Amino acid sequence: MTNVIDGFPGFEGGFDRSMDNLVGTETIDGQLADKYEGQRATTYYYRHGTTVLLKVEKIIPAFGTEIYESRNIQTGEQSPDLFEIPEGYKKGKFVS
Repeated sequence: MTNVIDGFPGFEGGFDRSMDNLVGTETIDGQLADKYEGQRATTYYYRHGTTVLLKVEKIIPAFGTEIYESRNIQTGEQSPDLFEIPEGYKKGKFVS
């Protein structure tokens, strides 16, 4: 299953959680989170029952632990003009 991750640059294309193991729940910034243990000593915390990523912990043996955390997340309807192409820009093709 591929899920889009909100809030973390570089993850906009989606992420495959099929190799991760749900190990429980924890509270992150006052929100119930599903805790997944992933590959390469990485732990992911998603808002319970959603694909909203709240926190990532990654152990790097030579350096220690990296922690990325989203705070003060507000969900709701977005204004359609946020998805309009800004003046002076044009829609192009994605080239990989």
